[in-house]
Amino acid sequence: MTEKEAFLYYMERMDIEMLDLILDDGRTYHNVDKGEFLKKLQDVFNDFKKAGDSALKIYKGGCSSNHCCMNLSVGYAFFGNNSGHYVDFIVDETDTAIIDIRFCYSFKIDSVYNIIEDKAFQEKMFCLKLPWEDENNYVKTEDYFFRKRICKQAMDEIMTGAITFLTKENYVEWVSKYNLFHWRLYSVSEYVELVEFFQLYLDLRYINGYVKGEKESEIALNEFATINTDNEKELLEWLLKYEDLSDDLISVRIECLCQEDIIKPGYYLLQETLAVYILTNDFINAVNFKKVYDKYGSPLYDKYFTICEAEIYNLSDHSEEWGNLSSLKNLLKKRGMIDENGNVVIE
Repeated sequence: MTEKEAFLYYMERMDIEMLDLILDDGRTYHNVDKGEFLKKLQDVFNDFKKAGDSALKIYKGGCSSNHCCMNLSVGYAFFGNNSGHYVDFIVDETDTAIIDIRFCYSFKIDSVYNIIEDKAFQEKMFCLKLPWEDENNYVKTEDYFFRKRICKQAMDEIMTGAITFLTKENYVEWVSKYNLFHWRLYSVSEYVELVEFFQLYLDLRYINGYVKGEKESEIALNEFATINTDNEKELLEWLLKYEDLSDDLISVRIECLCQEDIIKPGYYLLQETLAVYILTNDFINAVNFKKVYDKYGSPLYDKYFTICEAEIYNLSDHSEEWGNLSSLKNLLKKRGMIDENGNVVIE
């Protein structure tokens, strides 16, 4: 029996002693040593047994998040044979060996459904409670110190002093340069030596999305100025045309871009801890577009959203249909308000 086969076999039986024997003492699992990992896994096994489970059923799947370095990685969900509770792991494996094991919040069972989109299953998940708050339990390998050096390098490149003023010329290429590194940092980003880079990168990545949408936002605003907002058909057609643009800008916290700081006119406080300010003129059209779109789009979305809670719950096994609930275009299609040419039809 290979290590991989043995891992699944003993997970199914919740046999922590045998897992201790077959897993490599020299490896870390989710960035903690084997002993600490198995201690927390035993807590999960105890939760299963308290819920009435005597064994676990195994389903193969993987991470479904588009915002995770483990996206498309292979893993397994382990369901209690009686309770329906489960825990899932992404498993870095070869044909025979287990390299790493990581807990996953966005697990999808192959060809079935995305667990995280099913409200019933969200309540059934057992979490592996690793002690992130205690850095002494984290094994700081050479890889960790390498990441620490890259974080320092990145911060030295973007920060200009006690107070930093940034324009798009400062951060657009920086965001692109450190994109892959940022994804690889997710599992250890909680630690103080890395968190400053991690959080600043997230904020600037979101702002960079607004910069990318600046030109199209200007076009959208110019078109909006020509329509009659009292004409619902005209307004809906504009909203549908730019729905994808609005979705692309959804992650940015607009409120933080609407409070000018007195330190330097035109610059807005992006991050208080590091005293980082950004020039809002670099993406002012995108900010204004998003405000206009939400102002006129939200009431119409609410007007045509007529799906009851029971129907929503029944859709939870179908990720594509579930995702369509947030789309005004799909709500109108459901009502038969879009013809074969894509035009809005109001009777």
